[in-house]
Amino acid sequence: MILPKGTEAGDTVTLTVTPKEGQSFEVPYTVKGTDDVTGSGSVTVDIPTTKFPSNPDGAYTVTAKVTDPAGNSSATSDAANFTIDITAPGDTNPAVSGVEEAPEVSIPEADKGVNNTEWNGGENQEGAGIQVKVTLPSGTKAGDTVTLTVTNADDTTKVFTTEPYKVKNVI
Repeated sequence: MILPKGTEAGDTVTLTVTPKEGQSFEVPYTVKGTDDVTGSGSVTVDIPTTKFPSNPDGAYTVTAKVTDPAGNSSATSDAANFTIDITAPGDTNPAVSGVEEAPEVSIPEADKGVNNTEWNGGENQEGAGIQVKVTLPSGTKAGDTVTLTVTNADDTTKVFTTEPYKVKNVI
């Protein structure tokens, strides 16, 4: 946080954290003599995780103001936005971080093995490759990355993500 001119040791920086949903809370910080208060000095203020709800996922804003020991306060800063996302897709009990769901993978066309046409595609190579169906766990959101790891018979692996591979449809 950049401090306003005139900030001195002993002044209090008050951060106000406001979730998109829920109650705001404040975090006070007393400026120390070792903090940079010259010109446009700055301090780093940690917001304790204990101030957030047990599942803190969501959007927040934070503002700051500085108050001197006599009670005079600066103007409130512009809001800075941040997002917390600590819950993995499929985590049905985020307070305990117990991931209980995992993606399910199936290869619908491989129930009897993958034949030459499926492997190489049709006459004009349309459809070459193996279709893999991935059923995503609850809690999966747009922007999450799907990674598919294929282990070959010789124990080498190949990792695929949704790019640059063609995703035909997402259901």
